[in-house]
Amino acid sequence: MLRCYLRPDARQLGPAVEDALHCPLAELDLIQPLPGQPAFRLVAGARPELPDELVAFAALQQARAIGRATLALNELAYGERSPGRLFRLDEDALLGRLLRLEAATRGRAFFSDAGGIRQLAWRDMGEAGPDRALLDGAYAQERRHG
Repeated sequence: MLRCYLRPDARQLGPAVEDALHCPLAELDLIQPLPGQPAFRLVAGARPELPDELVAFAALQQARAIGRATLALNELAYGERSPGRLFRLDEDALLGRLLRLEAATRGRAFFSDAGGIRQLAWRDMGEAGPDRALLDGAYAQERRHG
């Protein structure tokens, strides 16, 4: 399983180059080996290559799993099924993304910071059909940059 997340080094690319090509999760750079140790670390950060629509999709799935249309920043950063945990986004990076989700969701969701309560609210959690638009938007962006 680790091989799916680790970028191969030059020694590993010899005859196993096909194995490295079939591991798209390595592109996320979520797990890195610790130099000189048989251990790894989970990497958190901004992930600028990650489309906002995928963050929106993960937040929508989390909202549906919880059964609420409103999620606090803390839940989105650290909760079960949260985009913060799924994509290893630090809190500042996640906050920046949440501020852009109204545009990414075409108004289906919005972020508010009223009275010191920072939360994402879904106007329409709807059926799964409109979720396709979020995924299409994310992968259309990937095709433009890929």
